[in-house]
Amino acid sequence: SGLTVVRSGGLIDDMQQTDWLYFMALLQGFAYMGRSATAVGNNMLISRRAYDETGGYENIPFSVTEDYKLYERVRERGWKTKNVALAECVNLSRGLDNLTKVVRQRKRWLSGGRELPRFWWFVFVIFGLFWPALVVVAYHNATLALQLLVVKVVLQWFYIIVFSLRLRLTAVSFRIPEYEVYSLFITLASAFAFFTRKPVNWKGRKYPV
Repeated sequence: SGLTVVRSGGLIDDMQQTDWLYFMALLQGFAYMGRSATAVGNNMLISRRAYDETGGYENIPFSVTEDYKLYERVRERGWKTKNVALAECVNLSRGLDNLTKVVRQRKRWLSGGRELPRFWWFVFVIFGLFWPALVVVAYHNATLALQLLVVKVVLQWFYIIVFSLRLRLTAVSFRIPEYEVYSLFITLASAFAFFTRKPVNWKGRKYPV
């Protein structure tokens, strides 16, 4: 599995670019620690033999994250997978053109990831609770909350910048304040969308959750 990064463009494209860079870097970091999570559907390669052993998509239960289901079945049959973080293996993708589509995409990922091991849901919960926890801390100690926010932003962006340099990406936009606002909004909106009973909207079709 290679990496996917959204091309830089307008504000929404730049926010998605940062988002993809950050999460690709996190997935790569966990993979190095032996906690590989999935393969990126638009930039992956599978051997014919491994695919045939799964029975193919005809024998894999339907999922709105079909790349994860294939990855899961391949791993179940003892095949090894590898996440590759090389400049030669980066797929540059066009971003979604509005925030509604971004939230739908996040809902699809979360819905399809229900079968992920508990470890990953623990990671998702920790990530999602950062801002609510920061508000609670700020209520009791504003200085400490500000310090935590600064530490989070510095470490996060250091990680993103180092990763982008490793991939030799030249057209990278570093809109730090804007991304923090975007990240908060998308996290809250995605959580709300995930817990609603509205169907997943994917490629012009709707699937019940």
